[in-house]
Amino acid sequence: MNDPHMLFEVVDEETLDNKRRRTARDHSSASMELVSDLNLSNDKYYEVSREARLQRVRQTFGQLIVQHTLPAIKLQLPYYKIRMSKKELRSFHRPPLSVAAGTTGTFQRLKKLSKKEKKVKKRNLSEFVRSAKQLSLRDTGDFVLLEYSEEHPPIVSNIGMGSMVVNYYRKEDPQDMFVPKSETGVPFVLETTDASPFMNFGNVEPGQTITALYNNLVRAPIFSQRVPSTDFLVIRHKFEQETKWYLKEIPSLFVVGQTYPVQEVP
Repeated sequence: MNDPHMLFEVVDEETLDNKRRRTARDHSSASMELVSDLNLSNDKYYEVSREARLQRVRQTFGQLIVQHTLPAIKLQLPYYKIRMSKKELRSFHRPPLSVAAGTTGTFQRLKKLSKKEKKVKKRNLSEFVRSAKQLSLRDTGDFVLLEYSEEHPPIVSNIGMGSMVVNYYRKEDPQDMFVPKSETGVPFVLETTDASPFMNFGNVEPGQTITALYNNLVRAPIFSQRVPSTDFLVIRHKFEQETKWYLKEIPSLFVVGQTYPVQEVP
């Protein structure tokens, strides 16, 4: 303390705080660069940004909840494979149906669902379909057939993944209280100032009702088709060495228009 050559630097509190913030920011930037160099999983492509999430909630209002079955949530094999053979890729979502000539088959009776089971199925699909054995239409539950107009849709849902049929209606004015009613799908009323549910690639005009396919992957308008009285859905169920056949009436048939991907696929 008695050194006559000792120097002192007078630093005010504000300058010291700025220096501390700058040092912390430099350390944080260096850490982020190190993490980005070592991160090879491309997590940023799988994370939905907060801005995009808020925009999507604004466009769909966050009231439409898509439910999936338990095998789809768990990515259960053999329906969810990491690698597929050339034969499987060529027949992806189009499995071949080969029946030997002269084969005799009898149609089995469909499993009848009670009203309570139908309500549970609509309310909580993951609780109703808990095993791969239940991934079938061998019951009296409701269903719709969707035929894609695109030869090769960019994104197709896998087995057990859920979708919704939504009937969008845009109000003509703020006092418009009309709610669309349809045997298939749920109604969804758009305000006059709400954004298009088709990401501005298509619009719902005031007073217009458009039926759409809705899930977490794509949006697409769908168009109802008349089901010929001679058409039925044939279901083949194979378990071990036993094959059973079922015949079911087609209640609704829709043609899917051009699909618009909602999420970026890396």
